[in-house]
Parts: sequence; structure tokens; C-alpha cells
Amino acid sequence: MSRARRTTGHYPLWLGVIALGGSIALWQLAEAPPSAAPAADAGPSDGEVAAPARPDTALIWRVEGRGPIEAGTVDVCLVEAGYGRSLVVGDERLVVTSPGRTRPIRIEPIEGGLLLTTPVERDARLAATLHVALTACLYQPDAAVVDPALDRRFTGSAWPQLGEGGGPPIEALVAIEPVRDGLRTRGLDRLGRVELGLSTAEVDAGAARRLVA
Repeated sequence: MSRARRTTGHYPLWLGVIALGGSIALWQLAEAPPSAAPAADAGPSDGEVAAPARPDTALIWRVEGRGPIEAGTVDVCLVEAGYGRSLVVGDERLVVTSPGRTRPIRIEPIEGGLLLTTPVERDARLAATLHVALTACLYQPDAAVVDPALDRRFTGSAWPQLGEGGGPPIEALVAIEPVRDGLRTRGLDRLGRVELGLSTAEVDAGAARRLVA
């Protein structure tokens, strides 16, 4: 109890906690199991207020060591993931459209692999979910997913994929980094969200990292 009274007066800590609580609640909603009509296909509810992301905001990953994939193969993979209402067209360059989205997702050949580009619009959860679902469709044992924005590389069992409830793994999309006297996120801005920070002045680094995560 005495410790709780001491930490209450530290504004930066509780500002971070409040902001993080909202972010965590948002991503927990993404873990809800899809119904017969997957929730990710639905747009924002009538009462929901959300600012659209910047026109240039996008999730961009390279899949190195992976050759082109057929549209039919991707289509079947998305059906199995619960997104059968998406449409995949093209030959070597694929375009993926989905209900609730105005801009298409693109899978394009580049030197040494493929480039997956998912524009982020009003529904950032849908964008993140489809981006990870498509990444899972591109899996090959000897290939690697590279996130140039966060300087990350995923291979083998670490290959990004949807969770058991159908939600995207936020740890694959957002980095938690140490800064002076605290921690900060990196990667939320490309989802149209504000980056978060937490002071470690009154909380040890391990506890702070668990809270941010």
C-alpha cells in the first residue's frame, strides 16, 4: 500500500499506463475468434470514431528466398484463415482486395524474393490481420520475412502467423525499445497509432517491459 501511494504522484508513469491500457484493449479485441462472417471483414461500428491513417501509411515486409506464388494458392490459404471473401487476382504480381478496404494489398516479385505491401486505412486491425495472414501464406522453410522498418528478420518457427483466436501478433508488428529512463514502442505509427512510452523511474525495467508488452 505504501508503494502504491508513492507512485501515484508520478504523472509520466500513469500517463503511460493509461495510454497502454487503451492500446492493449484494442489488440485484445483482435484476438476474438472469427464468427461465420469474420469480424475482420466488418467495417467500424456506427458509434466508432477513428481517424483514417495517412495515405502513405503501410505495412511493408520482404519475403526473401521465396519465388512467386499463384493467386489460387493464396486464395485457398485465405479461405482456410477465415477470409474467403477476399479476392486474389494476378499472375506474378498479385492484388488482394477485401471487404472493408478501399486500397488493395500487393504481392510483387523483387530481386531475391517477394514484397508484401498492405496499405493501412481506417481499420488498422483488419490491415494487420490480413498482412500477417498473407505472410503465413508465403511460408517456405528456407525463406525469411524481413521487416525493414524495424530491422527484423523472421525464419522457421518464428515466421509471423495469426494467433489461435485469429488476431495478429502485435509483438511481430511493434518493437519495444529502451530509452533513457524508460521504454518506448516503435511501429505503432505505421498502424495509424501514436507511439507509447513508459518511465522506469519508479518501476524496474523488467516490470515495465512486461506492462508495455
